[in-house]
Amino acid sequence: QNPTFTYTAGGFYDVTLTASNACGADTETKVGFISVLGNDECAGAIPVVVGLNGPFTNSGSTTSLPAWPCAAGGSDVWFSFTATCPQTVTFDTCTGSSYDTCIEVFDGSCGALNSLICNDDSCGLQSSATVTAVVGATYYVRVGGYGGRQGNFSLNVTTSGAGTFSTITTGCGAN
Repeated sequence: QNPTFTYTAGGFYDVTLTASNACGADTETKVGFISVLGNDECAGAIPVVVGLNGPFTNSGSTTSLPAWPCAAGGSDVWFSFTATCPQTVTFDTCTGSSYDTCIEVFDGSCGALNSLICNDDSCGLQSSATVTAVVGATYYVRVGGYGGRQGNFSLNVTTSGAGTFSTITTGCGAN
């Protein structure tokens, strides 16, 4: 038999498989866990805003390409941030993370990513990465675990520089 499954992005599923030999004997049951995360690849990146975003998880995620240039990163999930002001933007997992995280920030598009910075262990075992934002550019943030570790985390986005990002308006204001 070939069962049909319907998965929902962000869902967690218990899977039970039963197999038997041709005579119907020696039945064995295996229980597994499948996580279908909507942001397991760049194309499903979840938009984030200035402030504390989450909580999120990378539990059950896969390791995306391109290969991590730092932290032997793995088990990653993706986020996007679009700059509305010209200033520096910092992405960090320093608050609310339950495991050893790593962060990589890209510009470009999901089909043509350009790595800007990769970081491991900026604030204890958590990570922080800062980029200079170009107005209108979208940045892709990949959060994973050192050596593929998994757990829960929050993604904090802070800004500094000539103006302040606003979650209410799309304009820039003075500090």
